[in-house]
Amino acid sequence: MCRVITCQTFVHRITSQSLQKGTGVFALEHYLANRTLLWAGHVARMPKSRLPKRLMLSWVQELERHLKHFGILDADGAPLAFTDWAPLAQDRAGWRKLVTKPPFAIGKPHVRQPRCDTRVALENK
Repeated sequence: MCRVITCQTFVHRITSQSLQKGTGVFALEHYLANRTLLWAGHVARMPKSRLPKRLMLSWVQELERHLKHFGILDADGAPLAFTDWAPLAQDRAGWRKLVTKPPFAIGKPHVRQPRCDTRVALENK
């Protein structure tokens, strides 16, 4: 399947982003960032005594990259610090909505129009 798609994108000069919009499948980085931030929100809601919460701060660079991917930034354009995004993660539904938004708007799927309408041809006769 991958070879077919690669060939079609090359022959017809289809960009990866337009192909992703048409199929509704996003880049792998988006899914990785989504799952990582969902996990980080889960850990941020844990009590301070839990080991995962204490260890999470060692993943700072990875979390910063994923926060930047979803546009969770401060006024300077830098990813939010833990003390800033952890309160956002306390609202589970709000956090899930924030980190699961698609990277671009998905339009209607492309449906090929029929070459001719046979009903119109029959009515004219």
